[in-house]
Amino acid sequence: MGKEFSNKNSTRLSFIATAIIGIIGIGLLTIHVFLGTLVLMLAVVAFGMFHYFGTDTTVICHEKGFTVKLVNKSKGTSLHEYDWEEVTETKYYDNESGEDHLTTRRILVKTVSGQACNLYAMKGFDELISIFNQKTNHLPYMWKKRSEMSSIFTKQERNFS
Repeated sequence: MGKEFSNKNSTRLSFIATAIIGIIGIGLLTIHVFLGTLVLMLAVVAFGMFHYFGTDTTVICHEKGFTVKLVNKSKGTSLHEYDWEEVTETKYYDNESGEDHLTTRRILVKTVSGQACNLYAMKGFDELISIFNQKTNHLPYMWKKRSEMSSIFTKQERNFS
């Protein structure tokens, strides 16, 4: 099996912050060169801080369980191994931001030892949910798409008969 699913939070956040602050800096350059330059320098610092202090999460699914790998350039790398039987809850949810009302699809996985991971939609997100559905058949529910064309999952009770 050995399928990997990754959230590159440090890279994503560093580019977003740099882009926003950089655009403001370029706008300020047209009004006041010194302030614009300071804001552009702030954009570079923000990039470095988000990139250095951000955490990237990778989930590697295998036959007997899954591994959560957390990489943080300031704290190092940590690996957490879980068996499929340790999963106590999976929760699919849509996280809507307050300002722009953009929705981010997420899946939260809890185990007997606490939260294992909380991933936002990435390449292969539907496959990740499918794998968790198949491997956690001890849970009384699973996550199914509303329709083939939908990207939204709903909770459906399992039939154990």
